[in-house]
Amino acid sequence: MKDHGSVSVQAHKIVTLVSLVLPLTASVVCDPPIAIPITNVSLANSQVRRGLPIRIGTPPQTLAFLPQWAKNNTYVYQSSGAYCPSNTTGAACTTYRGGLYDIDASTSRIERSAFDAGADPYDILGGLRGTFIATNQSLMRFMKDDLSLSSNITLGGFPIGVPGDDIGQQQAEPQAILGLGGNSTLLSALRKNEQISSRSYGIFSGLTGVTSASQMDGSLVLGGYDQAKTSGRNITGPLTDVTLCRSQMMVTVTGMSLNWPNRTDTSVFAREGDAFRACLIPDYPLAMSLPGEVFQRINANFDSTFVDRSTGVNFWGVAYDGRGGAPYDGDLTAQIEIAGQSLDIRIPNDQLVLPDISIAETGAMNVNYSKQVVMLDALAAETEMLLPIIGRSFLSSAYVFVNQDAGTFTLWAANATTESDIVPIARDGSIVDTCGLRLVGTDSPESGDTSGSTPARLTIGAIAGIAVGSAAALMVVAAAAFFIIRRRRQSQGSPDSPDGVTSTHYQQSHIPYDPQEMVGSHFRDPHEVEGVGKAAHAELGASHARYELAAPAAVSELHDGKSPATTVSGKHGY
Repeated sequence: MKDHGSVSVQAHKIVTLVSLVLPLTASVVCDPPIAIPITNVSLANSQVRRGLPIRIGTPPQTLAFLPQWAKNNTYVYQSSGAYCPSNTTGAACTTYRGGLYDIDASTSRIERSAFDAGADPYDILGGLRGTFIATNQSLMRFMKDDLSLSSNITLGGFPIGVPGDDIGQQQAEPQAILGLGGNSTLLSALRKNEQISSRSYGIFSGLTGVTSASQMDGSLVLGGYDQAKTSGRNITGPLTDVTLCRSQMMVTVTGMSLNWPNRTDTSVFAREGDAFRACLIPDYPLAMSLPGEVFQRINANFDSTFVDRSTGVNFWGVAYDGRGGAPYDGDLTAQIEIAGQSLDIRIPNDQLVLPDISIAETGAMNVNYSKQVVMLDALAAETEMLLPIIGRSFLSSAYVFVNQDAGTFTLWAANATTESDIVPIARDGSIVDTCGLRLVGTDSPESGDTSGSTPARLTIGAIAGIAVGSAAALMVVAAAAFFIIRRRRQSQGSPDSPDGVTSTHYQQSHIPYDPQEMVGSHFRDPHEVEGVGKAAHAELGASHARYELAAPAAVSELHDGKSPATTVSGKHGY
């Protein structure tokens, strides 16, 4: 009876264990990174704008957002005051802004101050009326409203700023803004609600050529990165805690070359001293802005005549007479160095040279093949001391990952693919190998939580996985019960003992980190329109005049006669 009682006790323990394991297994919660496509977003005017398809309000209004690295808050322009350029039609204005927020149509919106809404009250904004902070109630209103990043990730009562001025960098960044700055309210809310593992993100801007073969959606991954869109080794450095580079991603360009179709290369660096520091700003629309001397060497190899700058989608790119064809039919390679590590990034011609694309009065995209835009900007004499920029178009050929918690950023050559392999990253930069177990009913939001987050719902696949896991757990426990009872019924002299249980441990893979020296103080803010007291900005005043950037002075400095590349003769052909 003693042995039988012991077996009964063991069986009771096993039943109890089953009752504990099943609810634990059923409540497995994975908080994988959130992947948002960068794609053509359908707008209320029946047109499209490339960006992140994010919905706000109730019923949801879909807008085409673009991330910005100098902003901490999320901002959208409202339908009753969009501050578009003068003489812009309503349909064109809607496309220009990536959609407009109809405040009155949202039943879930509540107007609050920046503080009460949970926004970053000290977010610095540059508008046509000057530089101001988010608490300036004459130029900024805040709503608490639903923000849906995907079909199963919604932040309720999220702070959304509605500008009373144009804060779009004079057409360089005109769309709705998803702030990913160092104090990003979005990343902080997702991290607080354990919907991402770290305040990190990876971005591939996709391909934006004019043919179907040269077009591809990009992606923004919050809480990790897309490994499938990276190629080869990476280089990593620290985020520099300086105001001179608003993204804090400083790199050195140590070499540049033109890659001709006949497989010959022309270096545009005449000497070692041509290397220059640059700030990686993924919301800047072009591939790069370059020191004037470096650009002149590139321009000398072009076969067309410079005409002006683009004032369209690829704002301020250098434009050429395209009636005789594209000014250049090769690629461009830049050698990027971070913390002593170097990486070659090659921009293909179909992402480097594009026809001029503008927004028509109907809101549709208008393509002008007679005007060819090279996705570069030449710093003019009056802007020569500005810090060169590496921008969004560059990220068609490079992939960048930023971990704000670890204070690092990482760069790869991009692998342009529609495949996806999302990797969650922890705060320390390690890969998150396993999902945690969350007890049922113990993770309810605290009362008074202003985030109002709606928990991510489990997908059908996840539910199926939980069911399979539950069944597997039950089978394991049942098997254990069988062997325990069987052993208890064996002779007392049996020398066998149960085998030890070995836990499985996963090795954490770290993105390498190398120290990098701080940026020298002689560099200035790369964007004057965000600065305080900049002359070019002050000239805009309250007139709302557009297209008045200082760069047109560079037109006279460009060579009208183009000398061909020294390594080839005649037209370059494949």
